[in-house]
Amino acid sequence: MAPVLDLSQWNTITDWDAVRESCEAVILRCGYTLSASKEFHICADQRYVAHRAAIRQRGIPLSLYYTTGAVTPQEAQIEASYVAGECRDLSGYVLPVFVDSELILGGKGRADNLIREQRTKCVRAFCAALQAQGVPAGIYASDSWMTDQLDMDKLPFSLWVAAWGASRPRHEDYVLWQYSNSGTIPGINGRVDMSTRDRPWLSARDRIIDLEISEVGYLEKASDADLYSKKANAGSANYTKYTAEMHRLQPRNMDHPAPWCASFQCWAFTQILGLDGAKKALCGDIDDYCPALVAQFQKAGRWHSTPEVGDLVFFGQGGGEHVGLVYQISAGMIRTIEGNTSSSSGVVSNGGGVWSKSYTIGYSRIAGYGRPKYD
Repeated sequence: MAPVLDLSQWNTITDWDAVRESCEAVILRCGYTLSASKEFHICADQRYVAHRAAIRQRGIPLSLYYTTGAVTPQEAQIEASYVAGECRDLSGYVLPVFVDSELILGGKGRADNLIREQRTKCVRAFCAALQAQGVPAGIYASDSWMTDQLDMDKLPFSLWVAAWGASRPRHEDYVLWQYSNSGTIPGINGRVDMSTRDRPWLSARDRIIDLEISEVGYLEKASDADLYSKKANAGSANYTKYTAEMHRLQPRNMDHPAPWCASFQCWAFTQILGLDGAKKALCGDIDDYCPALVAQFQKAGRWHSTPEVGDLVFFGQGGGEHVGLVYQISAGMIRTIEGNTSSSSGVVSNGGGVWSKSYTIGYSRIAGYGRPKYD
């Protein structure tokens, strides 16, 4: 499997066509916070514009990363807004957009000596702000940095783990593993970082399914606290990270707090495809109102009476009661992932968690299936 490369101003490209033939994708540094200054300064990577133009000309799958130097969550949010601006014309997301958290100046950088709790708050603020603007977010760091310098229990985002020369990273729930910082590849002068997923690239549909499965067990919150914890502050007041992020992204269609079965589905599509990609896949817009999503699928001619894997299944009269995602079909049964449900059998339209459910294909409360445009 060809490697995923990460490139910055430190990489000199001599033959972009050779690079295209030798890599799976490129993660390009779009910028960094100046670490040598006590003041907060965002800087563009010096070769970002030229690298990006060459990558786009050749159709190489592209994502971005940013090297943080934030010392407060507010600074991290400003960094994320800068990065989100660079994401506006990305056509879909083959990978999340990553924040790079690492030691920059051997302990003399502006953020090098943050305590673990404060660094975690900054990284979480960056990722949450990025996702609130419709951009799927991830974290890049070394295996040891994730263990010693970040509280990963409070960072439920995609991971890109650097573990050079290891048999596998200790943090095994990664999206990418950077296995070398000294690779060589035709078309690049000198050494280059190389990463792998250890498995073939998944389709957008399968990445959404994987993301939703990873959310199983998330519990609705009693208040606006601990939104990014799966279990903490459990309650029945409809506070979730899904409604919070979707409301910030598009308040006219998304309330917070609010019943959240549809918001959960829209959140998952947005995390993988970005806001524009999610709207295209859902045949119109993101919305927390099931009947609005049903109407979009029907208008687009993508409303069906029999299921396929990846369909949204709508329940109740006209499909207005509840929605889930079909991730498996077998022996006359469908298996789904649903938000705002319970683990008990049957449709539970206000159950307080993310759970996997099963139904017969002929179940009387199934109104129909909306088929997203995953491609």
